[in-house]
Amino acid sequence: MSAAQQLVTEALEASVKPWAVVFSRDVADELQQALEAGSVAVVEQLGNGGSEDLAKAVVAVLFGAGHVPPTWWWTPLGRAVGPCLPDVGITQAEAAAILGVKRGTIAVRVRRGNLPVVAPRVPGKPGRPSGTGLISRKAVLSEIGSRISSTLKTESN
Repeated sequence: MSAAQQLVTEALEASVKPWAVVFSRDVADELQQALEAGSVAVVEQLGNGGSEDLAKAVVAVLFGAGHVPPTWWWTPLGRAVGPCLPDVGITQAEAAAILGVKRGTIAVRVRRGNLPVVAPRVPGKPGRPSGTGLISRKAVLSEIGSRISSTLKTESN
């Protein structure tokens, strides 16, 4: 599935299908056609460096104020949207979930300097060690692209 097809499918589920109950089937069909017509342009714009506002809008339409599932970042649309979003700090647990590794692996990568910390350590509660800080989401998402590229190179050989 391409990123454009994924955008249509997910937007239909998140936005159009609920409105189909309220409006006539014709209106829902028109909305679907508009999505299909515009999705390629949206994905092309995201792929060409896109705008932060466009990327935020795609995430808002698909997930509202809800949590973006970690595996979504591996999808074609997730990989197109991710680089356009502003860099924010994510926890080790979030980074581990996105990359499909254990939290300990993330901690080691942070200590080695392989994953940048964007927010400093926060002192822990008495009797607890300090956290490692928040990790750069952009750095985590760029690893997805690197892993996919290396997998494709291996498969083509």
